[in-house]
Amino acid sequence: MELARQWGMEGYPNPAGGCKLTDPGFSCRLQEALEFDEVSLEDMELLKLGRHFRLSSGAKAIVGRNEEENGKLSSLASSDDYLLEVVGFSSPLTLLRKAKGEEDLLDAASLCVRYSDGEGVVKVRTWREGKEIDLLKVSPLEERKILACRIE
Repeated sequence: MELARQWGMEGYPNPAGGCKLTDPGFSCRLQEALEFDEVSLEDMELLKLGRHFRLSSGAKAIVGRNEEENGKLSSLASSDDYLLEVVGFSSPLTLLRKAKGEEDLLDAASLCVRYSDGEGVVKVRTWREGKEIDLLKVSPLEERKILACRIE
């Protein structure tokens, strides 16, 4: 606003924030995504949703925070992505992108359990392209692993 005054500008809209780039969490996720060449429109939309984790293989897991985000994650899933959800408990939807193998699926399932109402070893349904592919039995991911892979 000071700069506008210095330049003699009048009648401009009031600044009200709202730009995602001013959000430190979003900016961090964006910078990290660019390092992994995740630049598609879908990738950018996913940055606005959930909790983000970069697994040791380079795969990315995004855990929804509420029902609305779960729906958006589901709609943004590509044919190569996995979706995961705890069976029998209130659960977030977890999207797994660029999975390299079974370890990625197990880690994403454990993340899903960690943010669900399930305790101990629980079942996690995994599906791809709308077809259930597996039922995993996992426990919540350890806090130290969460801290190591969370993108903040």
